[in-house]
Amino acid sequence: MKPPEQFRMGQQAKDQMITLKRSLGVMQWNHLCRWGFCLSLQDPSPRDLREPPADSNVEMTFKTFAGRYEQIYWALLVRRAIADGHPTDADTLHRLLRVHIHRGVARLFGDKSLKTCAALARLALDEGARKESRTRKVEK
Repeated sequence: MKPPEQFRMGQQAKDQMITLKRSLGVMQWNHLCRWGFCLSLQDPSPRDLREPPADSNVEMTFKTFAGRYEQIYWALLVRRAIADGHPTDADTLHRLLRVHIHRGVARLFGDKSLKTCAALARLALDEGARKESRTRKVEK
């Protein structure tokens, strides 16, 4: 099972990313997609397999999305699919990739406290601290 060669974003996600790029000063679509993808993977609520629309002109290769961390992003997606009980065939994983990117971009867009890149970094640090705190409680 290999990552898709390329994928297309939906118009709603494109519009959300335009707003996020402007407000955060992030220059590249792939950076927002990475943040969104990771934020969605971190969210423990399961995702269904409904395909997000691919009705925009924003298209990127998986290599552009993942950069030099291509294998890591793909492994994270496979791990999450297994944890959620989804099959790990190529079609399902390609769909889940888009599902997680779209969900994460929507979550970034919906967070009105995100006005700078520093706020984006704080979001990541806060999420990490909350997860670590939950892990410690479970271990006790």
